[in-house]
Amino acid sequence: MGLGGTLALASQADISIGIVFVGSCHCEPAARLAADKLGVEKGWFWCLTDSAIQPEQALYDRVVTVIQSWQPATIFAPFPEKTQPAAHSITTALVIAAVEPLNYQGTVWFYELQQQTETNYLVDISSTIDAKKTAAACYEEAQSLIPDSLGSCLELNKLHSQSLSSEISYAEAFRALPAKALILQTQGNHLFAQTKAYSDALQTLVRLHSPLISVIVRTQNRPHLLAKALQSIAAQTYAAVEAVVVNDGGDDVAAVVARFKPLISGGVQLIQHTEVRGRSAAANSGLQAAQGVWIAFLDDDDTLVPEGLARLARFIAWDKDIIYGQVQVLHMEAEPEKIRKAGVFGEPFEPDSLLLNNRIPICAYICKRELAISVGGFDEYFDFLEDWDFFYRLSRQAEVHYVQERVANYCVWGESYVTGKNSVQETTYRRRFFEKRLASFSPATAAEALQRASLNLVKTRDSKTDGLHTHYQTLMDRAEAEHASKLAHVQTAFERKAQDLEAAMAHNKSLVEANQQQHDRVLQLDADLRHVQAAYEHKIQEVEAVSKHNQSLAEVNQQLHDKMQKLEVELNTTKTQLTEKLNTTQAQLAETQAQLNATQQAIYRLHI
Repeated sequence: MGLGGTLALASQADISIGIVFVGSCHCEPAARLAADKLGVEKGWFWCLTDSAIQPEQALYDRVVTVIQSWQPATIFAPFPEKTQPAAHSITTALVIAAVEPLNYQGTVWFYELQQQTETNYLVDISSTIDAKKTAAACYEEAQSLIPDSLGSCLELNKLHSQSLSSEISYAEAFRALPAKALILQTQGNHLFAQTKAYSDALQTLVRLHSPLISVIVRTQNRPHLLAKALQSIAAQTYAAVEAVVVNDGGDDVAAVVARFKPLISGGVQLIQHTEVRGRSAAANSGLQAAQGVWIAFLDDDDTLVPEGLARLARFIAWDKDIIYGQVQVLHMEAEPEKIRKAGVFGEPFEPDSLLLNNRIPICAYICKRELAISVGGFDEYFDFLEDWDFFYRLSRQAEVHYVQERVANYCVWGESYVTGKNSVQETTYRRRFFEKRLASFSPATAAEALQRASLNLVKTRDSKTDGLHTHYQTLMDRAEAEHASKLAHVQTAFERKAQDLEAAMAHNKSLVEANQQQHDRVLQLDADLRHVQAAYEHKIQEVEAVSKHNQSLAEVNQQLHDKMQKLEVELNTTKTQLTEKLNTTQAQLAETQAQLNATQQAIYRLHI
């Protein structure tokens, strides 16, 4: 359901589609019908229950066979999700585990099921959404949970479409990775690491097809350096690694080892010598205890780079018994920022050169354990330059392959450097090495070998001299070209600056003239300003006089107002008094009139 719309689009574009169905048998008819609805050309239907889907050889081989026979340009696999059944994650792990050994050059696309994930591609399936629904409907009778799952899937498709144009209503999301990038992320366990079922399954499959490499670490009274060495082993991108720590009579390091046991895929063995037995004996103890088909050596003061063993292990299938790479020399300091690089060990193998010197550190290579045992391990007669003697004997019994990539760091602490601090000891063991070699040669054979070694040394010296001369000449030519280029650049810059200076001077002249005009204008404006200021002061005086006049008028007005209010009061009082007198008079008149009327009536009666 996670990619039904995309499959339908591919079918419409006449792209051949093959699917591998892994599920229960009662779902197979529905799966076949759904595949037919989507236009699938080829199908592999494996009836397996979820519990039967495991990271095992048989199922892995079936996946490899399908990829080899179909040779797809693109592989689709479920995006491992913590909330999904473990079978989905294991299926994806089976696919990814098959990619590197098959040297697959295509792209792997991881599709979502019912949960939004980290994606980098969206595919518009608006035109094929009906085909997707029709295919999903084939499962309804076989599995009742499918309708709900389809609903969740369609909701997710709608959600993704919201980040696209408004015409798009459904989109399927994918995370696509080229095979090369996929392999690198898988080796570093950076891909889907949060999904435990996937990580566990992938590690199981990788170990199934990756021979175990045992890294033998010799140590003595340097627990802090031992921890750094073990940390570099724990950080390896190669999956099948075991550490074998040999403590040569030193203080107890069990606590240090215990910290790293869960961090190193193949675990950590601790071999404890009760007394100091020497460097060669320590290496032999580790060699005997190692469980790996392949072995590597790492002294406690050196470190592996994270991809170191993986870079060497890529050539295990080339039928090589000894594989070595480049080693960076580092002058170590307590402060990381003060660590200095000091050259690199690493050049194509010259067998006869080993008669004169060893330029391949013990941490540079892996070899088959059975080969190391067959040559007798380390010669315990050597407690110094033992790695030279051991590698010489290895190289005489098997083919050596050089990988031009960095695999380890040779860490120089204090005064130690490559062959150690004691020149007397070095001379002693060099003589011992030469005596041992001469004992195995006839005089003529020894002379021929030394002649070849000398010629190789001269050839190497001449080659390096020629290289240095060429490099010096190249540097000189480059310096001359850079000098000429810089001179031309300086001359051009000087001419440009001169032109710029002339232009600046002309510009400055115009600025001076403009400034003079501005100065004259400022003087005129200053005179105008003084005139305006005088007029303003005059106006202020007039305004003050008017203000005083207005103030006196206001005072007179106030006095008149007060008088008018007083007159008004007096008027009102007089009016009241007159009204009262009028009323009294009117009453008296009325009374007089009444008396008059009464008198007239009396006179009238008397007259009658």
